[in-house]
Amino acid sequence: MFALAGKELGLKHYIELGANVTESCWEMYRKQSTGLGPEAASVPDLHPIEGHWIMRPEVVESIFILYRVTGDVRYRQWGWHIAQSIWRHARTESGLTGLPNVNPEDLSSIDHNDRQESYFMAETIKYLYLLFCDPAYISIDEYVFNTEAHPFPIIKGGL
Repeated sequence: MFALAGKELGLKHYIELGANVTESCWEMYRKQSTGLGPEAASVPDLHPIEGHWIMRPEVVESIFILYRVTGDVRYRQWGWHIAQSIWRHARTESGLTGLPNVNPEDLSSIDHNDRQESYFMAETIKYLYLLFCDPAYISIDEYVFNTEAHPFPIIKGGL
Protein backbone atom coordinates (compact mmCIF):
# COMPACT_ATOMS: atom_id res chain seq x y z
CA MET A 1 0.00 0.00 0.00
CA PHE A 2 3.04 2.24 -0.37
CA ALA A 3 1.59 3.46 -3.67
CA LEU A 4 -1.66 4.62 -2.06
CA ALA A 5 0.23 6.38 0.72
CA GLY A 6 2.48 8.01 -1.85
CA LYS A 7 -0.52 9.17 -3.86
CA GLU A 8 -2.31 10.63 -0.81
CA LEU A 9 0.78 12.27 0.66
CA GLY A 10 2.26 13.39 -2.65
CA LEU A 11 5.42 11.35 -2.03
CA LYS A 12 6.61 9.92 -5.34
CA HIS A 13 9.29 7.77 -3.69
CA TYR A 14 6.55 5.83 -1.84
CA ILE A 15 4.86 5.09 -5.16
CA GLU A 16 8.22 3.94 -6.57
CA LEU A 17 8.83 1.76 -3.50
CA GLY A 18 5.39 0.15 -3.91
CA ALA A 19 6.09 -0.39 -7.62
CA ASN A 20 9.43 -2.07 -6.85
CA VAL A 21 7.96 -4.40 -4.22
CA THR A 22 5.06 -5.28 -6.53
CA GLU A 23 7.42 -5.94 -9.43
CA SER A 24 9.31 -8.45 -7.25
CA CYS A 25 6.00 -10.17 -6.49
CA TRP A 26 5.11 -10.17 -10.20
CA GLU A 27 8.51 -11.71 -11.02
CA MET A 28 7.83 -14.43 -8.46
CA TYR A 29 4.66 -15.28 -10.43
CA ARG A 30 6.24 -14.87 -13.85
CA LYS A 31 9.16 -17.22 -13.12
CA GLN A 32 6.94 -20.21 -12.29
CA SER A 33 5.92 -22.59 -15.07
CA THR A 34 2.23 -22.09 -14.18
CA GLY A 35 2.51 -18.29 -13.98
CA LEU A 36 1.15 -18.43 -10.42
CA GLY A 37 3.14 -17.41 -7.38
CA PRO A 38 4.36 -19.68 -4.60
CA GLU A 39 3.39 -19.05 -1.00
CA ALA A 40 7.04 -18.22 -0.19
CA ALA A 41 10.19 -17.80 -2.25
CA SER A 42 13.88 -17.22 -1.60
CA VAL A 43 15.43 -13.84 -2.30
CA PRO A 44 16.98 -12.76 -4.62
CA ASP A 45 16.38 -15.66 -7.06
CA LEU A 46 12.64 -16.03 -6.21
CA HIS A 47 12.90 -19.83 -6.19
CA PRO A 48 9.88 -21.38 -4.41
CA ILE A 49 10.43 -22.35 -0.77
CA GLU A 50 6.75 -23.16 -0.23
CA GLY A 51 5.64 -23.96 -3.76
CA HIS A 52 1.88 -24.06 -3.30
CA TRP A 53 -0.55 -21.38 -4.53
CA ILE A 54 -3.57 -20.85 -2.29
CA MET A 55 -5.33 -18.20 -4.36
CA ARG A 56 -4.25 -15.21 -2.25
CA PRO A 57 -5.27 -11.72 -3.46
CA GLU A 58 -2.36 -9.54 -2.31
CA VAL A 59 -0.31 -9.51 -5.53
CA VAL A 60 -3.34 -8.82 -7.72
CA GLU A 61 -4.52 -6.16 -5.24
CA SER A 62 -1.14 -4.42 -5.44
CA ILE A 63 -1.19 -4.57 -9.24
CA PHE A 64 -4.70 -3.07 -9.25
CA ILE A 65 -3.69 -0.23 -6.90
CA LEU A 66 -0.57 0.58 -8.93
CA TYR A 67 -2.58 0.68 -12.14
CA ARG A 68 -5.09 3.05 -10.56
CA VAL A 69 -2.34 5.26 -9.08
CA THR A 70 -0.08 5.38 -12.16
CA GLY A 71 -2.26 4.48 -15.17
CA ASP A 72 0.67 2.38 -16.44
CA VAL A 73 -0.79 -0.30 -18.74
CA ARG A 74 1.93 -2.83 -17.87
CA TYR A 75 0.01 -3.50 -14.65
CA ARG A 76 -3.00 -4.53 -16.70
CA GLN A 77 -0.70 -6.78 -18.75
CA TRP A 78 0.58 -8.42 -15.56
CA GLY A 79 -2.98 -8.89 -14.31
CA TRP A 80 -4.07 -10.37 -17.63
CA HIS A 81 -1.17 -12.83 -17.50
CA ILE A 82 -2.20 -13.88 -13.97
CA ALA A 83 -5.87 -14.19 -14.98
CA GLN A 84 -4.91 -16.40 -17.93
CA SER A 85 -2.68 -18.52 -15.69
CA ILE A 86 -5.53 -19.00 -13.22
CA TRP A 87 -7.89 -20.06 -16.00
CA ARG A 88 -5.32 -22.30 -17.65
CA HIS A 89 -3.95 -24.08 -14.57
CA ALA A 90 -6.42 -23.73 -11.67
CA ARG A 91 -9.61 -24.68 -13.53
CA THR A 92 -11.30 -27.99 -12.79
CA GLU A 93 -14.70 -29.43 -13.74
CA SER A 94 -16.11 -27.99 -10.50
CA GLY A 95 -14.54 -24.53 -10.46
CA LEU A 96 -11.18 -23.01 -9.67
CA THR A 97 -8.78 -24.39 -7.10
CA GLY A 98 -5.37 -23.86 -5.54
CA LEU A 99 -2.25 -25.71 -6.66
CA PRO A 100 0.08 -27.78 -4.48
CA ASN A 101 2.99 -26.98 -6.84
CA VAL A 102 3.31 -23.81 -8.95
CA ASN A 103 6.34 -25.07 -10.80
CA PRO A 104 5.72 -28.66 -11.92
CA GLU A 105 8.00 -30.22 -14.51
CA ASP A 106 5.03 -31.39 -16.57
CA LEU A 107 2.29 -28.82 -17.18
CA SER A 108 0.05 -31.44 -18.79
CA SER A 109 -0.62 -33.14 -15.46
CA ILE A 110 -1.03 -30.39 -12.87
CA ASP A 111 -2.30 -31.43 -9.46
CA HIS A 112 -5.03 -29.39 -7.77
CA ASN A 113 -5.67 -29.11 -4.05
CA ASP A 114 -9.45 -29.38 -4.61
CA ARG A 115 -10.18 -26.25 -2.55
CA GLN A 116 -11.48 -22.87 -3.56
CA GLU A 117 -10.67 -20.51 -0.73
CA SER A 118 -13.52 -18.26 0.43
CA TYR A 119 -11.57 -15.08 -0.25
CA PHE A 120 -10.71 -16.02 -3.83
CA MET A 121 -13.88 -14.71 -5.50
CA ALA A 122 -14.40 -11.88 -3.00
CA GLU A 123 -10.86 -10.54 -3.32
CA THR A 124 -8.60 -12.05 -6.01
CA ILE A 125 -11.24 -12.13 -8.75
CA LYS A 126 -12.74 -8.80 -7.63
CA TYR A 127 -9.37 -7.05 -7.92
CA LEU A 128 -8.82 -8.60 -11.37
CA TYR A 129 -12.27 -7.36 -12.39
CA LEU A 130 -11.57 -3.85 -11.07
CA LEU A 131 -8.19 -3.80 -12.80
CA PHE A 132 -9.96 -3.97 -16.17
CA CYS A 133 -12.90 -1.69 -15.33
CA ASP A 134 -13.02 1.99 -16.15
CA PRO A 135 -10.91 3.64 -13.40
CA ALA A 136 -13.87 5.87 -12.54
CA TYR A 137 -15.79 2.76 -11.42
CA ILE A 138 -15.25 2.49 -7.66
CA SER A 139 -12.62 5.23 -7.75
CA ILE A 140 -9.78 4.93 -5.24
CA ASP A 141 -10.24 8.66 -4.67
CA GLU A 142 -13.78 8.05 -3.41
CA TYR A 143 -13.61 4.56 -1.86
CA VAL A 144 -11.33 2.62 0.45
CA PHE A 145 -11.23 -1.19 0.49
CA ASN A 146 -11.37 -3.16 3.72
CA THR A 147 -9.37 -6.37 4.23
CA GLU A 148 -12.04 -8.36 2.40
CA ALA A 149 -11.96 -6.01 -0.63
CA HIS A 150 -15.32 -4.43 0.10
CA PRO A 151 -15.42 -0.77 -0.99
CA PHE A 152 -16.47 1.83 1.56
CA PRO A 153 -17.04 5.47 0.64
CA ILE A 154 -14.44 7.86 1.99
CA ILE A 155 -16.11 10.45 4.22
CA LYS A 156 -14.31 13.70 3.53
CA GLY A 157 -14.28 16.43 6.13
CA GLY A 158 -14.77 14.10 9.09
CA LEU A 159 -17.86 12.69 10.76
